[in-house]
Amino acid sequence: MPVIGRISTGAKRARDIRRARSALKLLIHTHDTFKGEAQQGVAITDHNSHASLARAYLQTFCDDPDLLAMVQYHDEPFALWRQFDAKGKYNQARFDALLSNIKDWNLFLAFNIIDGCTAGKDTAKDMMLR
Repeated sequence: MPVIGRISTGAKRARDIRRARSALKLLIHTHDTFKGEAQQGVAITDHNSHASLARAYLQTFCDDPDLLAMVQYHDEPFALWRQFDAKGKYNQARFDALLSNIKDWNLFLAFNIIDGCTAGKDTAKDMMLR
């Protein structure tokens, strides 16, 4: 590959890394911000869930549909895993919604792993994603 091509490829990787780092910071700092104001025990898509409140807040300054979906569905992998662990099956419609709404799975999984490392969180969530 010519030098210009390598420089161009390196610059693109650097931009991608900066974007991912910024996106992770944004997700980390917004996803659980509204737990105290949310209605407990409602579906993650209910407008009073902590995820929906966080998504609505994030939407005031972010128009990236994938980041908004990541905030909305950040607890779904663990919820689906818990369903399967307890019942031997999971809600297919919820799984399909997760699959259709998340586009950047590398970013989403990195975010979920970081979230699972938060003090007080169940480490089974982190193990489930690995």
